[in-house]
Amino acid sequence: MYVADAQGVAKIRVSVDGFSLNDPAVQPVLGRAIVIHNAVGAGARVGCGIIEPFSGEAVTFDRYPDYTGTSNVHGLMAMSSVTGGLLSAKGTLAGLEASRTGGWHVHSGTTCGPITLSTPNTVIGGHYFPGMTQDPWDVIRYTTDIRGVAQIDTSIGIVSGPTNPSVSSPPPPSPPPPSPPPPVGAIQPH
Repeated sequence: MYVADAQGVAKIRVSVDGFSLNDPAVQPVLGRAIVIHNAVGAGARVGCGIIEPFSGEAVTFDRYPDYTGTSNVHGLMAMSSVTGGLLSAKGTLAGLEASRTGGWHVHSGTTCGPITLSTPNTVIGGHYFPGMTQDPWDVIRYTTDIRGVAQIDTSIGIVSGPTNPSVSSPPPPSPPPPSPPPPVGAIQPH
């Protein structure tokens, strides 16, 4: 069971005894389908995904330590190295401003702990790009939908030396095509 927030986003954390990811002796789930059901009771099947092997790291997001605004950012991003020295980032962020474009960046810090007067911006740090003269993170963007949800699918890497970062992101989705006009003589709704 899950409980969704006002934006329709649910955080799910569950442990189930007697199952494993890939241990053949303990009910392995790798390669099997996960089905998402609508609200309890009606229970319509509304989503499906396959548990696939992954060699990378997962990043979970929560509120920035000293942020006091109304956004309640949360999400999951999978980071992995891919062929050609690229860093790949794929995931979903929710709780952002609706229908907006913003940025995301890797910072030099190794914790998201609270910022104090004695350690301002040293815990999280600035953008991480050691040895490079150009900040590759300045061009990394996301665009949210009308619910404040962003799909992340970006690769970043070095093409020809540390001063020339390369970023690749798929273009934002196109709006749906307009509906075709009704046939001549069709009855129009009022």
